[in-house]
Amino acid sequence: MSLSSFLQGVLPQTAAGADALDQAAQGLGYTLSVPDFGGLRTEAQQTQLQTWEQQSCATGQGCYAVAPPGSSFHECGAAFDVQIVSGGSSDADYRALADLAPSVGLRAGYYFAQSDPFHFELPMSLAQACQLYNQQTTGLAIGGSALALVLLGVVVWWAYSKP
Repeated sequence: MSLSSFLQGVLPQTAAGADALDQAAQGLGYTLSVPDFGGLRTEAQQTQLQTWEQQSCATGQGCYAVAPPGSSFHECGAAFDVQIVSGGSSDADYRALADLAPSVGLRAGYYFAQSDPFHFELPMSLAQACQLYNQQTTGLAIGGSALALVLLGVVVWWAYSKP
């Protein structure tokens, strides 16, 4: 099963990058998975993750990189998180995974100022990612509305064309 099959709603470019990363990782002997909330997130999910991270950090259970709501590539379908489930899980393994990112069209969170070794995103600004996401999701909505109008027109034509 492809990694992108666990990334419902992300941009097609994100899904393609995830599958390419997964294939390259398999070549290094790694098996990847997507954790809960590892793909597209709503603002509410991003807020919940930030709350959990703050609680985890405050109680000494570990601090993790979580972008504030409204500033996450996940909210625009342009990011995903992975876990290495077999083949290794050390820092060196996540660095090896991060080093694959540019060759598959991604940017790795491993190298961010606040390292996030599980995170991968499209190499663009957040504004560009959100604009692309909005264009694609709005395009789908408009396409669906246009189809509904066409079908309505066919039904009306059919109803009035009967003798």
